[in-house]
Amino acid sequence: MSLPHPNITPIPDNEPDAVPSLWNTRYAEIDENFQNHETRVGVAETEIAAARGGQANINARLTGVESDLEGLESSLEAQDPDMLNMVVGSLMGVIGNQGVLAKQLAWLDDEGALQYFTIKILDDLALAHKEIKKTLNMRFQEGLITIKNRGVISGCTVSKSTTAARNVTLALGKFFIKGRPHSVSELVNCASIPNNNTDTGATCYVFLWVDAGGVIRCDSTDLGQAVPDNGITLYEVTVPANNNDINAPNLENVTLTDRRRLEANWPTVLDAPCYALVALGAPIPGADYVVKLDLVSFTGPTSGLDGFLVQDRLDNGFKVYFSGMADDLVVRYLVSRPGA
Repeated sequence: MSLPHPNITPIPDNEPDAVPSLWNTRYAEIDENFQNHETRVGVAETEIAAARGGQANINARLTGVESDLEGLESSLEAQDPDMLNMVVGSLMGVIGNQGVLAKQLAWLDDEGALQYFTIKILDDLALAHKEIKKTLNMRFQEGLITIKNRGVISGCTVSKSTTAARNVTLALGKFFIKGRPHSVSELVNCASIPNNNTDTGATCYVFLWVDAGGVIRCDSTDLGQAVPDNGITLYEVTVPANNNDINAPNLENVTLTDRRRLEANWPTVLDAPCYALVALGAPIPGADYVVKLDLVSFTGPTSGLDGFLVQDRLDNGFKVYFSGMADDLVVRYLVSRPGA
Protein backbone atom coordinates (compact mmCIF):
# COMPACT_ATOMS: atom_id res chain seq x y z
CA MET A 1 0.00 0.00 0.00
CA SER A 2 1.20 3.53 -0.72
CA LEU A 3 -0.10 7.06 -0.69
CA PRO A 4 -1.35 8.64 -3.93
CA HIS A 5 1.46 11.21 -3.67
CA PRO A 6 4.47 9.73 -1.84
CA ASN A 7 6.35 12.93 -2.62
CA ILE A 8 4.60 16.30 -2.62
CA THR A 9 5.41 18.35 -5.75
CA PRO A 10 8.35 20.66 -4.89
CA ILE A 11 7.84 24.39 -5.04
CA PRO A 12 9.79 25.72 -8.01
CA ASP A 13 12.49 28.19 -7.11
CA ASN A 14 11.94 30.33 -10.19
CA GLU A 15 8.39 31.50 -9.30
CA PRO A 16 7.42 34.63 -7.35
CA ASP A 17 6.48 34.01 -3.71
CA ALA A 18 2.89 33.63 -2.46
CA VAL A 19 1.23 33.10 -5.80
CA PRO A 20 -2.07 31.15 -5.11
CA SER A 21 -1.70 28.89 -8.12
CA LEU A 22 1.69 27.87 -6.80
CA TRP A 23 0.18 26.38 -3.60
CA ASN A 24 -3.16 24.95 -4.82
CA THR A 25 -1.56 21.90 -6.42
CA ARG A 26 0.34 21.08 -3.22
CA TYR A 27 -2.74 21.48 -1.01
CA ALA A 28 -4.74 19.16 -3.31
CA GLU A 29 -2.02 16.48 -3.11
CA ILE A 30 -1.86 16.75 0.71
CA ASP A 31 -5.66 16.49 0.99
CA GLU A 32 -5.70 13.39 -1.21
CA ASN A 33 -3.01 11.80 0.97
CA PHE A 34 -4.98 12.51 4.18
CA GLN A 35 -8.21 11.17 2.64
CA ASN A 36 -6.48 7.98 1.47
CA HIS A 37 -4.86 7.50 4.87
CA GLU A 38 -8.14 8.00 6.78
CA THR A 39 -9.98 5.58 4.48
CA ARG A 40 -7.38 2.84 5.04
CA VAL A 41 -7.32 3.40 8.78
CA GLY A 42 -11.12 3.30 8.90
CA VAL A 43 -11.22 0.00 7.00
CA ALA A 44 -8.56 -1.47 9.28
CA GLU A 45 -10.40 -0.36 12.42
CA THR A 46 -13.65 -1.88 11.13
CA GLU A 47 -11.98 -5.21 10.37
CA ILE A 48 -10.18 -5.27 13.73
CA ALA A 49 -13.43 -4.50 15.56
CA ALA A 50 -15.18 -7.33 13.70
CA ALA A 51 -12.33 -9.73 14.49
CA ARG A 52 -12.72 -8.99 18.22
CA GLY A 53 -15.89 -11.11 18.07
CA GLY A 54 -17.95 -8.84 20.28
CA GLN A 55 -15.26 -8.57 22.97
CA ALA A 56 -14.29 -5.21 24.45
CA ASN A 57 -10.71 -5.43 23.16
CA ILE A 58 -8.20 -7.78 21.56
CA ASN A 59 -6.88 -8.89 24.95
CA ALA A 60 -10.35 -10.11 25.96
CA ARG A 61 -10.65 -11.96 22.66
CA LEU A 62 -7.30 -13.69 23.20
CA THR A 63 -8.26 -14.54 26.78
CA GLY A 64 -11.41 -16.24 25.51
CA VAL A 65 -9.43 -18.25 22.97
CA GLU A 66 -6.95 -19.25 25.67
CA SER A 67 -9.81 -20.39 27.89
CA ASP A 68 -11.27 -22.48 25.06
CA LEU A 69 -7.87 -24.05 24.42
CA GLU A 70 -7.60 -24.98 28.10
CA GLY A 71 -11.08 -26.47 27.92
CA LEU A 72 -10.11 -28.46 24.85
CA GLU A 73 -6.98 -29.72 26.59
CA SER A 74 -9.01 -30.77 29.64
CA SER A 75 -11.61 -32.52 27.47
CA LEU A 76 -9.06 -34.46 25.44
CA GLU A 77 -6.38 -35.18 28.04
CA ALA A 78 -7.86 -38.62 28.74
CA GLN A 79 -8.02 -39.59 25.06
CA ASP A 80 -5.51 -41.72 23.18
CA PRO A 81 -2.44 -40.03 21.58
CA ASP A 82 -3.57 -40.61 18.00
CA MET A 83 -6.85 -38.79 18.58
CA LEU A 84 -5.06 -35.90 20.29
CA ASN A 85 -2.59 -35.63 17.40
CA MET A 86 -5.47 -35.35 14.92
CA VAL A 87 -6.98 -32.46 16.88
CA VAL A 88 -3.65 -30.63 17.19
CA GLY A 89 -2.98 -31.14 13.50
CA SER A 90 -6.34 -29.69 12.48
CA LEU A 91 -5.80 -26.60 14.64
CA MET A 92 -2.29 -26.05 13.29
CA GLY A 93 -3.69 -26.24 9.78
CA VAL A 94 -6.15 -23.47 10.64
CA ILE A 95 -3.46 -21.18 12.04
CA GLY A 96 -1.55 -21.43 8.75
CA ASN A 97 2.04 -21.51 7.56
CA GLN A 98 4.23 -18.72 8.92
CA GLY A 99 6.49 -18.83 5.86
CA VAL A 100 3.54 -18.00 3.62
CA LEU A 101 2.57 -15.15 5.94
CA ALA A 102 6.14 -13.77 5.81
CA LYS A 103 6.08 -13.72 2.01
CA GLN A 104 2.76 -11.89 2.01
CA LEU A 105 4.15 -9.26 4.36
CA ALA A 106 7.37 -8.69 2.42
CA TRP A 107 5.80 -6.40 -0.19
CA LEU A 108 3.92 -4.24 2.32
CA ASP A 109 5.15 -1.00 3.86
CA ASP A 110 5.53 -0.82 7.66
CA GLU A 111 2.12 0.69 8.35
CA GLY A 112 0.34 -1.69 5.97
CA ALA A 113 2.22 -4.66 7.42
CA LEU A 114 1.05 -3.79 10.92
CA GLN A 115 -2.57 -3.53 9.83
CA TYR A 116 -2.35 -6.69 7.71
CA PHE A 117 -0.63 -8.69 10.44
CA THR A 118 -3.16 -7.61 13.12
CA ILE A 119 -6.17 -8.44 10.97
CA LYS A 120 -4.60 -11.69 9.76
CA ILE A 121 -3.90 -12.90 13.30
CA LEU A 122 -7.37 -11.95 14.54
CA ASP A 123 -9.02 -13.67 11.56
CA ASP A 124 -6.98 -16.81 12.17
CA LEU A 125 -7.85 -16.72 15.87
CA ALA A 126 -11.52 -16.31 15.05
CA LEU A 127 -11.37 -19.31 12.72
CA ALA A 128 -9.41 -21.32 15.29
CA HIS A 129 -11.97 -20.37 17.92
CA LYS A 130 -14.72 -21.66 15.64
CA GLU A 131 -12.83 -24.90 15.00
CA ILE A 132 -12.26 -25.37 18.74
CA LYS A 133 -16.00 -25.00 19.35
CA LYS A 134 -16.73 -27.56 16.64
CA THR A 135 -14.19 -29.94 18.14
CA LEU A 136 -15.56 -29.61 21.66
CA ASN A 137 -19.25 -29.64 20.73
CA MET A 138 -19.44 -31.81 17.60
CA ARG A 139 -16.33 -33.69 16.53
CA PHE A 140 -15.86 -35.34 19.93
CA GLN A 141 -18.91 -36.08 22.07
CA GLU A 142 -19.12 -38.28 25.14
CA GLY A 143 -21.60 -39.27 27.80
CA LEU A 144 -23.01 -42.04 30.00
CA ILE A 145 -25.90 -44.38 29.27
CA THR A 146 -27.68 -46.87 31.54
CA ILE A 147 -29.18 -50.09 30.18
CA LYS A 148 -31.68 -52.17 32.15
CA ASN A 149 -31.50 -55.82 31.08
CA ARG A 150 -34.48 -57.61 32.61
CA GLY A 151 -37.66 -59.33 31.43
CA VAL A 152 -39.99 -62.33 31.52
CA ILE A 153 -38.99 -65.87 30.56
CA SER A 154 -42.48 -67.35 30.82
CA GLY A 155 -45.88 -66.64 32.37
CA CYS A 156 -46.26 -63.62 34.68
CA THR A 157 -49.49 -62.56 33.00
CA VAL A 158 -51.79 -60.13 34.81
CA SER A 159 -55.59 -60.32 35.00
CA LYS A 160 -58.40 -58.48 36.80
CA SER A 161 -59.35 -59.97 40.16
CA THR A 162 -62.84 -61.36 40.76
CA THR A 163 -62.54 -61.48 44.54
CA ALA A 164 -61.20 -58.08 45.58
CA ALA A 165 -62.17 -54.57 44.50
CA ARG A 166 -59.83 -52.94 41.96
CA ASN A 167 -57.15 -55.61 42.30
CA VAL A 168 -55.18 -57.67 39.80
CA THR A 169 -53.73 -61.18 40.02
CA LEU A 170 -50.32 -62.32 38.78
CA ALA A 171 -50.04 -65.77 37.15
CA LEU A 172 -47.08 -68.01 37.97
CA GLY A 173 -44.02 -67.67 35.78
CA LYS A 174 -40.30 -67.02 35.50
CA PHE A 175 -38.42 -63.76 35.05
CA PHE A 176 -34.85 -62.44 35.16
CA ILE A 177 -33.37 -59.39 36.86
CA LYS A 178 -29.93 -58.38 38.19
CA GLY A 179 -28.40 -61.07 35.97
CA ARG A 180 -30.23 -64.05 37.51
CA PRO A 181 -33.54 -65.92 36.98
CA HIS A 182 -36.43 -66.11 39.47
CA SER A 183 -39.56 -68.24 39.66
CA VAL A 184 -42.77 -66.76 41.02
CA SER A 185 -45.95 -68.54 42.13
CA GLU A 186 -49.40 -67.14 41.48
CA LEU A 187 -49.97 -63.95 43.48
CA VAL A 188 -53.70 -63.39 43.98
CA ASN A 189 -54.90 -59.81 44.52
CA CYS A 190 -51.29 -58.65 44.54
CA ALA A 191 -51.71 -55.09 43.28
CA SER A 192 -54.42 -52.45 43.66
CA ILE A 193 -55.22 -50.21 40.69
CA PRO A 194 -55.63 -46.55 41.75
CA ASN A 195 -58.95 -44.69 41.47
CA ASN A 196 -59.18 -42.02 38.81
CA ASN A 197 -61.44 -39.24 40.04
CA THR A 198 -60.41 -36.75 37.37
CA ASP A 199 -62.12 -35.78 34.12
CA THR A 200 -59.38 -37.26 31.95
CA GLY A 201 -58.07 -40.77 31.45
CA ALA A 202 -54.77 -41.79 33.04
CA THR A 203 -52.32 -44.69 33.05
CA CYS A 204 -50.32 -46.66 35.58
CA TYR A 205 -48.14 -49.79 35.41
CA VAL A 206 -48.15 -53.22 37.06
CA PHE A 207 -44.59 -54.37 37.76
CA LEU A 208 -42.51 -57.05 39.50
CA TRP A 209 -39.67 -56.43 41.91
CA VAL A 210 -37.54 -58.23 44.50
CA ASP A 211 -37.20 -56.62 47.92
CA ALA A 212 -34.08 -56.53 50.08
CA GLY A 213 -35.10 -59.80 51.75
CA GLY A 214 -35.40 -61.62 48.42
CA VAL A 215 -39.23 -61.64 48.46
CA ILE A 216 -40.85 -61.28 45.03
CA ARG A 217 -43.54 -58.61 44.94
CA CYS A 218 -46.05 -57.34 42.38
CA ASP A 219 -47.32 -53.77 42.65
CA SER A 220 -48.94 -50.95 40.72
CA THR A 221 -47.55 -47.46 40.27
CA ASP A 222 -49.62 -44.38 40.99
CA LEU A 223 -51.42 -42.81 38.07
CA GLY A 224 -49.04 -41.02 35.76
CA GLN A 225 -45.94 -42.55 37.38
CA ALA A 226 -43.25 -44.66 35.69
CA VAL A 227 -42.02 -48.04 36.90
CA PRO A 228 -39.27 -47.65 39.57
CA ASP A 229 -35.67 -48.39 38.64
CA ASN A 230 -35.78 -51.70 40.53
CA GLY A 231 -38.89 -53.00 38.74
CA ILE A 232 -39.79 -55.06 35.68
CA THR A 233 -42.67 -53.66 33.62
CA LEU A 234 -45.48 -56.16 33.07
CA TYR A 235 -48.65 -54.32 32.00
CA GLU A 236 -49.77 -50.80 31.21
CA VAL A 237 -53.13 -50.01 32.79
CA THR A 238 -55.43 -47.41 31.23
CA VAL A 239 -57.96 -46.04 33.72
CA PRO A 240 -60.81 -43.96 32.22
CA ALA A 241 -61.97 -40.66 33.67
CA ASN A 242 -64.05 -40.89 36.86
CA ASN A 243 -63.32 -44.60 37.26
CA ASN A 244 -63.20 -45.61 40.94
CA ASP A 245 -64.09 -48.29 43.47
CA ILE A 246 -67.69 -47.03 43.67
CA ASN A 247 -68.69 -47.15 40.01
CA ALA A 248 -66.06 -49.69 38.82
CA PRO A 249 -65.10 -52.02 41.68
CA ASN A 250 -64.17 -54.81 39.26
CA LEU A 251 -62.14 -52.50 37.04
CA GLU A 252 -64.92 -52.09 34.50
CA ASN A 253 -63.69 -50.28 31.35
CA VAL A 254 -60.12 -50.47 32.64
CA THR A 255 -57.73 -51.78 29.95
CA LEU A 256 -54.70 -54.00 30.64
CA THR A 257 -52.06 -53.82 27.89
CA ASP A 258 -49.25 -56.38 27.85
CA ARG A 259 -45.83 -54.66 28.03
CA ARG A 260 -43.74 -57.69 29.01
CA ARG A 261 -40.35 -58.16 27.40
CA LEU A 262 -40.56 -61.88 26.61
CA GLU A 263 -37.27 -63.79 26.36
CA ALA A 264 -38.18 -67.50 26.34
CA ASN A 265 -34.58 -68.59 25.61
CA TRP A 266 -32.80 -66.32 28.09
CA PRO A 267 -29.83 -66.26 28.56
CA THR A 268 -28.80 -68.37 25.54
CA VAL A 269 -30.63 -66.36 22.89
CA LEU A 270 -32.32 -62.98 23.24
CA ASP A 271 -35.18 -62.32 20.85
CA ALA A 272 -35.48 -58.64 21.78
CA PRO A 273 -32.13 -57.38 23.11
CA CYS A 274 -32.32 -54.35 25.38
CA TYR A 275 -30.89 -51.10 24.09
CA ALA A 276 -30.30 -47.46 24.91
CA LEU A 277 -31.00 -44.61 22.51
CA VAL A 278 -28.24 -41.99 22.51
CA ALA A 279 -29.18 -38.47 21.36
CA LEU A 280 -26.10 -36.46 20.32
CA GLY A 281 -25.74 -32.97 21.70
CA ALA A 282 -24.93 -31.64 18.21
CA PRO A 283 -25.62 -33.32 14.84
CA ILE A 284 -22.61 -34.76 12.99
CA PRO A 285 -22.69 -34.47 9.18
CA GLY A 286 -23.00 -38.02 7.89
CA ALA A 287 -23.30 -41.18 9.95
CA ASP A 288 -19.79 -42.60 9.47
CA TYR A 289 -18.52 -41.52 12.89
CA VAL A 290 -16.69 -43.81 15.31
CA VAL A 291 -18.30 -44.91 18.60
CA LYS A 292 -16.09 -46.21 21.39
CA LEU A 293 -17.65 -47.85 24.46
CA ASP A 294 -16.29 -48.34 27.97
CA LEU A 295 -18.20 -50.47 30.50
CA VAL A 296 -18.16 -48.56 33.79
CA SER A 297 -20.29 -50.81 36.03
CA PHE A 298 -22.92 -53.57 35.97
CA THR A 299 -24.84 -56.06 38.15
CA GLY A 300 -24.72 -59.82 37.64
CA PRO A 301 -22.31 -62.08 35.75
CA THR A 302 -19.07 -60.61 34.44
CA SER A 303 -19.66 -58.84 31.18
CA GLY A 304 -17.28 -57.55 28.53
CA LEU A 305 -17.80 -55.40 25.47
CA ASP A 306 -18.53 -58.39 23.20
CA GLY A 307 -22.22 -58.20 24.07
CA PHE A 308 -22.60 -54.62 22.83
CA LEU A 309 -23.55 -53.58 19.32
CA VAL A 310 -23.90 -50.06 17.91
CA GLN A 311 -26.67 -49.80 15.34
CA ASP A 312 -28.94 -47.30 13.58
CA ARG A 313 -26.36 -44.52 13.29
CA LEU A 314 -27.90 -41.20 12.31
CA ASP A 315 -26.37 -37.73 12.29
CA ASN A 316 -28.18 -36.92 15.54
CA GLY A 317 -27.89 -40.20 17.47
CA PHE A 318 -27.56 -43.98 17.55
CA LYS A 319 -28.60 -47.11 19.50
CA VAL A 320 -26.46 -49.33 21.71
CA TYR A 321 -27.78 -52.91 22.02
CA PHE A 322 -26.76 -55.43 24.69
CA SER A 323 -27.24 -59.20 24.48
CA GLY A 324 -25.54 -60.50 27.63
CA MET A 325 -26.79 -61.52 31.08
CA ALA A 326 -25.70 -58.53 33.19
CA ASP A 327 -28.14 -55.85 34.35
CA ASP A 328 -27.92 -52.18 35.40
CA LEU A 329 -25.14 -51.53 32.90
CA VAL A 330 -23.51 -48.10 32.95
CA VAL A 331 -21.59 -47.44 29.74
CA ARG A 332 -19.45 -44.47 28.75
CA TYR A 333 -19.45 -43.64 25.05
CA LEU A 334 -17.15 -41.46 22.95
CA VAL A 335 -18.20 -40.37 19.48
CA SER A 336 -15.48 -39.03 17.20
CA ARG A 337 -15.31 -37.71 13.63
CA PRO A 338 -12.28 -35.38 13.35
CA GLY A 339 -12.87 -34.56 9.69
CA ALA A 340 -16.42 -33.25 10.16
